[in-house]
Amino acid sequence: MPLSAGDRANFDTLLRAVRAGDAALIACSTLGSDEPVSVICAVQPTVGGEIELVPLAQLFRGNPYDLLQPPQ
Repeated sequence: MPLSAGDRANFDTLLRAVRAGDAALIACSTLGSDEPVSVICAVQPTVGGEIELVPLAQLFRGNPYDLLQPPQ
């Protein structure tokens, strides 16, 4: 299965954020179920001097090898 252009763009954004030291690991919760999740975010300053957290990836709960099938 090929990667989408959006997935590639998000990955490139993640790489730039990590290289620049502008990435953060944030504790969040899912909408509806309120389940705790760990989210990798890019930290982006706004024009007003605030910080915007841009969610890019969610970490797995449990063993990812039990949840995913590798590409063939």
